Parts: sequence; structure tokens; C-alpha cells
Amino acid sequence: MDKEKPSTSDSPRDVVVVGGGPAGLSAALVLGRQLRTVTLVDSSQYRNAPATESHMYLGSDGASPQDIRERGREELAALPTVTVHTSEILGVTSENGLFVFRCGDGTEISSRAVVLATGHRDLPSNIRGVAQRFGRSIVHCPFCHGYETRGRSIAVLADNPAVAAQPAMQALYLRTHYSDDVALCTGGTEIPEALREVLSDHAIAILDAPISSVTGESGALTIEFSDAPSLSREAIFYVPRYEARSTLATDLGCENDGPYTLVDHCQRTSVAGVYAAGDIAKIRGADVPLSFISQAVAAGQAAALWCDQDLFIAENHLQSVLTPSK
Repeated sequence: MDKEKPSTSDSPRDVVVVGGGPAGLSAALVLGRQLRTVTLVDSSQYRNAPATESHMYLGSDGASPQDIRERGREELAALPTVTVHTSEILGVTSENGLFVFRCGDGTEISSRAVVLATGHRDLPSNIRGVAQRFGRSIVHCPFCHGYETRGRSIAVLADNPAVAAQPAMQALYLRTHYSDDVALCTGGTEIPEALREVLSDHAIAILDAPISSVTGESGALTIEFSDAPSLSREAIFYVPRYEARSTLATDLGCENDGPYTLVDHCQRTSVAGVYAAGDIAKIRGADVPLSFISQAVAAGQAAALWCDQDLFIAENHLQSVLTPSK
């Protein structure tokens, strides 16, 4: 059961964790075990909410994201210094060394430090039927879902010219790992000729007609084209565009790179006292990060650990002791 005991701006917490997915839950768990006073603010909006199964999270392979979140909430409920507050955050300010969050229910919550775990929002194609099926009948990741599609007829959809090679590479990966029957539906997206040749060499059908709709459910899906015969498939893969779900990192003045908030190897952002973990966090200078549950949990743990250590150093005035004199 969630503990709905919201703090107010006149009773600051050590840390506010924003986001109730794996990264945020992990951060709150670590901080609560250090007896830090923590409020986790959860909007109840999750990127993987449509999914009925998640995979490759050791000990929970096949569990639904909802089950994993509920187990995390149960673990937090056992920690007396952790509260969970269900609300959107409408805004944040920095005042007198505190971060003050204004929630949609009128509550104000203040804290000495912040862990942002607000995640990304997928932006599925406006092709009719795609958005309604994305996350269930239409999936995005061969690592997460490829095993369940082994031996099936598969289609890969493309609709983003900015990353035209990505769906082509995904089709090739699925063909070499899971199925002899893979089709790439480009929807007119231009695929580099050299890559087309590689796909053809692996007997991957390339269908360039505009896609008008997707109907059916997993195991019996139909892709309709505007000027070509329909295609029946048992599984469909599709990687959509995405964006940051929240503007809080920007509002706080953090350095961003597109939908990512830049962090160091300790999950610190460019703003003192603000940490980021999960899908939104990208180590400065690194490639686009992985977005698996296990990665989010690990990043949330790291953010919490270094947040706690930074608070510990500040509380005990250790900065000068730990900084060598010149």
C-alpha cells in the first residue's frame, strides 16, 4: 500500500525523487535504506505501461512492468523515511538552498537534493492502428521481444527518414537471429542502396509502398498499403520517435542533449544537487544509453548513492578536508 504523506515546503526532505519507474523506485530504495527522508513523486505515467511482459531483468524475466513497479512500491512501504506522493509536478524553483516542487494537487514539496527519473515518452506513428498496438502487438526491441517471435513471420516498420538505417539493421538482425521470413516495410523511407543489397542477400523482402494501417493482434496482424496488396504477419517491430516526458531538467537549468539530460559517471547533472537516472540520463560524451529495466535500476542506485555521499560530505563540512590544498 502506498504511503500518501506529502511533505510541504516548511518541512524539507533530504531528497525528492521524481518518477516512479524502475530508476526512481531504485533510487528511493537506496536512499531510504540510508535513513534519508525521501518523497517519491509519481505521475503514474510510464513509458512501458502498455507492455504485458518484460524480459532480461534477472529474477523477473517475463514479469509485467506493472508487477515490477508494484513489488518496488511494496519494498518502499517498509521504509519509514520514504513516502510516495501520486501527482504530476507542475513546476520547480530553487530557493534558499532548497528545491521546491509545486504538485498538481496543490501540494508543495521541498528538498535539499533531487533525483530526476522522469523518463521518455514514445511518439508512435500516425499510421492508423500503430499507436493502439504499440507495446503489445507491435514491439520495438529484438533483445526484449525477439525470442518470443522466433520462427514467426515478422515485419519491421520504418517511418523516420532521420534514422533510415535503423529499421533496416533491425530487419537484418531479426533475420539472422530469429526468423527466415522477415519483411521491411519502408513506407517510402529511403534506405541506402548498399544496405538494400545486404538485405536482399539475406532474402529480406523490401516493401516501399505507403503504409495505410495495421489491423489484428499479435499472431495475426495485417499491414495495409495504399497502393499494394496487404501483408499478413505474426509479429511487427517498430522503433518510434521519443521525447523527454518532463521539462523539469530544463526548468532546473540542467544541460541537455535533445531528449537526454547530461550526467557524469556519478549521475550528477550540471546543476549541483540534481541527479538524473533512467531513460533521460546520458553520460556526457557517451553514446545513446541502453533503456532496459536493469540499466534503469542500476542508474537509479548510482544516482542515490552519490546523492547520499554528496549530502554526507556537505553535512559534515568535508569539502576542504577532501580537497587537497595547493
